[in-house]
Amino acid sequence: MSYNTHCIWHTASTYPTDAPIVVLCSAAQGTWARHSMCAHAQGVLRITRAEARWIGDVPHPAGAPPRDPLAALAWADAVRTHGTTHDACPGAGAWIAVLNYELGELLEPAVCNTPSRIEDDRNAPLAELLWCPQVTVQDPDTSPTPGGDPLQQRSPCDSSPPEPDHRDSIAEAVEAIHAGDVFQVNIARRLTMAVDGDPLTWSQHAITSSLAPFGAMVRLPGDDGTATRMVTSMSPELFLHVDAQRHITSRPIKGTASADQPIDALRDSTKDAAELHMIVDLVRNDLGRVSTTGSVQVHSARELETHVTVHHGVAEVRGRLRDDVNLVDLLRATFPPGSITGAPKIRAMQLIRELETRPRGAYCGAIGLLGPDGTTMLSVAIRTATVLQQNSECTLDYGTGGGITAQSDPDAEVRETQVKAQALWASITPNDAAHPHDEDHAPHEAVAATPCDDAVRSH
Repeated sequence: MSYNTHCIWHTASTYPTDAPIVVLCSAAQGTWARHSMCAHAQGVLRITRAEARWIGDVPHPAGAPPRDPLAALAWADAVRTHGTTHDACPGAGAWIAVLNYELGELLEPAVCNTPSRIEDDRNAPLAELLWCPQVTVQDPDTSPTPGGDPLQQRSPCDSSPPEPDHRDSIAEAVEAIHAGDVFQVNIARRLTMAVDGDPLTWSQHAITSSLAPFGAMVRLPGDDGTATRMVTSMSPELFLHVDAQRHITSRPIKGTASADQPIDALRDSTKDAAELHMIVDLVRNDLGRVSTTGSVQVHSARELETHVTVHHGVAEVRGRLRDDVNLVDLLRATFPPGSITGAPKIRAMQLIRELETRPRGAYCGAIGLLGPDGTTMLSVAIRTATVLQQNSECTLDYGTGGGITAQSDPDAEVRETQVKAQALWASITPNDAAHPHDEDHAPHEAVAATPCDDAVRSH
């Protein structure tokens, strides 16, 4: 049986423009990315550093959640419905989770015991869980055709930190590695621009045109009832899959090259291979903390995958969760994903606080399904944008970064962040007026940084 994936987007467009909705779209079909689904959330569990609270008019599934943030996560885990399932996806109620990167600092307080350059200018929650009593599931047997309209860029692209400062942060990370502080650390920057257009139709275009295996669009209500946040992910990476028998799988990605270049260079790169092997060891350790003795195995040490804009190196690690492990235990052991932190994880996260300047938010967190009977499917939220919409004003944030090792060259690592932004540029209509070329906007300024160049857009 085949379905038209665009029916999902049509269903999403029928909800009120301020309604919390979610679309999880597997635009590229495969073993781990197959189903697409749409749901209207009847309530949102919003978790901050200080408290958890319920947003929505309908009663939540099991009385009021606790105000303590981690207790609220345990509560959400306990009230998953026991409904019918459609293979890995539910046909009845489920939680859709958006776990921001900073949730990791709540799960591991030792990370915060270090100075930080990060200025929080978004005041985003740590996590939001959307309760969806009914889920529309579709199982297409062909790849969807791109649809929707791209957003129109309305302002210059700003990098936080500016590109030269980001290059300096990478150099500092290399120095920390040579000093024996860490083996590897992921350093990212945030690209921001004002945009015009409809975020929902843009999400459809971005996810389907990128053929994202773990595409996601989640529309979240603002605190004041007028602003909304649209989290759109074009992720190729599986963070965690847990089936009903508690088998767990993680597929970390490390090593990236532009898809318009031969794949041989990535295959033969000892630096990229070592980068992935370090993270495989970290993932084995993370899963080992919550898996039965002897069950954790590396199913695949390194395979190469090609997506629309990039080649990637991918590994696969499997285990089986112990019977006493709940959602909070699982997240304490594994979140944030090791592929976007580094190793050792705690020290890498501390370095991220020291070297980055803005919160990552949904980028580098996890997005996906908390289904019946403990089933879980979470992606690593890379290739992920957040559109903040206040009335007719829209601001788009997009994170991009890379794993830094002892062999990293800062200039090459900056170019890698540009390659990883190609999925965004392919879905945004450029505005020449937003890219002045006079001396006041020389190439060393953020607004004229290479990620906004036509050459990068064309990839």
